[in-house]
Formats: sequence, structure tokens, C-alpha cells
Amino acid sequence: MSGSFDLVVRDVVVPAAALAEGARGEPQRVDVAVRGERIAAVGPALARGALEVAGGGALLLPGLIDNHVHFREPGATWKEGYVTGTSASLRGGATTVGEIQNNAPLVETVAQWQAKVASLAGRARTRVLAFGCATKGNLASLRELARAAPAVKVFMAADGELEVHERSALRALFAEVAAADGLLLVHAEMGPLVRAGLERFGDHAADFHRARSVEAERAAIDLCNELSAETGARVHYYHVSSALACESIRAAKARGLPVSGAACAHYLLFCDADVAQRGALLKCNPSIKTALDRVALRAALRDGTLDVIQSDHAPHPRAEKLERPFRGAPSGIPGADLFLPLWLSLVDDGVLTLDQLVERGCRGPARLHRLADRGALEPGLLADFVRVESCDWTVAESDFASKAKQSPYVGRQLRQRVAQAWIGGRLAFDRARGEDVAALEEAAPPPLDAESNGARGDGKSGCC
Repeated sequence: MSGSFDLVVRDVVVPAAALAEGARGEPQRVDVAVRGERIAAVGPALARGALEVAGGGALLLPGLIDNHVHFREPGATWKEGYVTGTSASLRGGATTVGEIQNNAPLVETVAQWQAKVASLAGRARTRVLAFGCATKGNLASLRELARAAPAVKVFMAADGELEVHERSALRALFAEVAAADGLLLVHAEMGPLVRAGLERFGDHAADFHRARSVEAERAAIDLCNELSAETGARVHYYHVSSALACESIRAAKARGLPVSGAACAHYLLFCDADVAQRGALLKCNPSIKTALDRVALRAALRDGTLDVIQSDHAPHPRAEKLERPFRGAPSGIPGADLFLPLWLSLVDDGVLTLDQLVERGCRGPARLHRLADRGALEPGLLADFVRVESCDWTVAESDFASKAKQSPYVGRQLRQRVAQAWIGGRLAFDRARGEDVAALEEAAPPPLDAESNGARGDGKSGCC
């Protein structure tokens, strides 16, 4: 008799939060069974599977949902592309990514968004949520776009047409997104304050946190909180970087406003002194702030003020990033390849618990984007999960599938990494079979998650 299940991953350790909403406590040692593309059962000593994988007591997590990556395709594929970008995300433990186009051509209409989704087919190695852009020029088409796309993003400090910081223009955008029951993603820095800061302090590594200041971030978030209150728009703040920003978000939540915030590992692992020492490797927008801000961000992640973790994967070629002076180097840090390993290191260091990691990296973003079919290891959900191996390793450029291999993490000691990743019950990444991107390109890509790019419910920029 053939197996009762299509796949059984035997003897794995699963966090309590992955098994039940709101659960906390000791991880459980279980088997995870799959039938078709969905989880069929979780528990000890499950029935046979047509295919069985020995977990060896390793950690098994729901595939992370990284809702902030830039893959640069189309328009800037010398920096990254769908194949290398999503391959990097798989290595980093994310089985769903949210991608925002911040280089030309922007995604400002439903037709452009549909073309973007179509272009992912057969190339993306992960499920992809394709986001749209909210600009001054697409107000007339924004409601339709916000209704179709999983989210739209507004940049309050950027180059050219991307920047929207005026209250009246922002309010109009907020109102359109609210009318569509959409989600507005915000790069929260006030453009005029950023330009004034750069004029005063210069574009230098030692003073970058002053040039792109906490005041610029706080002012942007305070304005957006006001507009959320006026319009009812759901607002999600990307890459929160300061204590003052956390205070504003915390206060807005206490008022019952539909706002949320995201944390990136580089703001929790570095501070302005590191930027002064390491230069353009740590140049990103918003800037990395002080050690006290880092402490506040860690606390906000623990208490839920920051609901989501994200990589803000922002790749640039070595020649642009390292062979120019700090002033001429673009902002952005590649983070997809190390997404889960970095967060697991923060768990090991006591910054957050394993259950909190599942909540911020899996359940939280699934809830934010209304993806009822993922974010946990529960029967009926998509069989998207990753197996983690424990090993002492030193990060090297050869570990990166991304085209952007220069990283502030090269040389860093880590203790865990992704061994295997499954999408819809299908093995999508296996470190033991080889780590080169060429091998991944030869494999048939997982099916594009078209539903999650559509209606919610079930399914060159100064930024980075």
C-alpha cells in the first residue's frame, strides 16, 4: 500500500507559536505530513508517506514571509533579478516575499502590475507578492491598483517622482487606498528634513545618522498617523529605525489606529559607530541610528510595537557600493540570503524568543497581508516550511545567491542556517545538493502564487 501522505518530514522540532495562534512555550517534537500542496497533519508517529524525509530533531519553521525586497527587474537587472533574488530569499528561509519596484519602470497602474505578475511566472523561486507604487502621478488609477495589488508603497523621501511628502498630496493618496480597503506601505522620512540634514551635516559616514535624522522619521510617522486617523487607511511603516519612531507607532496603536511597523536586522545589530567605521557597507535609508535607538528597537520588537521583520534586501554592484566614496555610494544592504540566520542569531542572543520570531516573521506578515493560507504549520495551510541546521559557520561571499555579494555580514560567525525549503510540499532548496545558483536555475521553479498577487482575503530611487 502506498503511503497515506505524499510527504512526511519525520522528527522535527516545531515552535509552539507555529502550531497554534497565540501559543507560547516549549517547542514540540513532531512529524509534519503533506498531502498535495497543503499540510495534512502534525503530530507524533504519523502514518507513512510516499516520500519520507528524516528531520533528525532539527528545527522546522513555517516559511518566513519577507515583505520588503527589491529585485530590480525589470530595468536594473545588473543589480539583481527574479531568479537570483528569489534564490537568495530561499536560502534565507523566506518562501513568500513582497517585492516593490523602486527603479524605473514604476508600477503605477493595474496594467503595469499585471505585466509585473506575468513576468514572474517561471522565474520566481518563491511565492511573490508584487506591490504597486503610490505617487503624485497615479492618483486617478491608485484606487484600482490598491484594490488589485497586495499593497502599494509611498516614498516620503526619494528621488524625483517617487517622493510624496506634502500633506494634501499624501491625504489624497491615503483616501484612495482606504476606499479600496488596501494597505499602504510607507518609507517614513520627510524629504525636506532629509535634504536639510544632508546640507547641514553632509553625506558622510560619521554623521549620516544626523543627516537622515530621527526627527525626519518621527515627523513622517506623525503625519501619516494623522492621515490614517482622518481616512481610515491601513498603514505599515517599513524599516523603522529610531526610538522616537517606535514611540509614535506605539501611541498610534494605543489610539486604535490601523498602523503597524517593521524591523530590519541591520538596525538591531549595528549602530552609528559601526557606520562611521565600515562606511558604505552600512549605508542605508533610513540611516542606522545610535546604540540607544538600537536598544529601543529591540524592546519594540519584543513588545509588539513592531509587528513584522523584513530584510529590506537592497542589492547594488560592488563597483557602485565599494569603489566610490561614501557620498557617491548608493544606499542599501543585501539581506535576503541571511534573513532567517540573522534573526535566529538574535534569538540565540536573547533579543527575542523563538515564538516571537514565528509571530513577527510568519504569522504577523500573513495577517498584515491577509494571507489566510500560510504563516504557520497547521493542517490545511500551504506546505511552505524550512528545515534549519545547526552549524558554526563564517559568512563568506560564496554563501550568497544574490548578485550583491558584498555585505557587512561577511566574516560574521553564525550558528544556524537553512538546510532545506519546501514550497507547496515540493522541495525548492536543498543545501546538500549544492549551493550554486546555476543548479537552482536548472530546477523547475515552484508555481507562482497568483492568488496572493490578487484580491486580498485568501490568498532610480533615493530609498535603497
